Amino acid sequence: MLPEHRGHGLARWMKAEAVRQARERYPYLDGLLTDTADSNRHMRGVNDALGYLPTHKTLTLQLDL
Repeated sequence: MLPEHRGHGLARWMKAEAVRQARERYPYLDGLLTDTADSNRHMRGVNDALGYLPTHKTLTLQLDL
């Protein structure tokens, strides 16, 4: 996303709408999971604001040969 488009709440709205639709379509869901890189602080903030809690951590290693 271009810097001038950041900070207007679009990502939060889109994620909240996706959660709303999932709950509407699947009312018996126990919960939802999302994966977001630790380095993506903006989306982590969105997830925090929507009540997501960290449940796991994945570590990816790369070896250049």
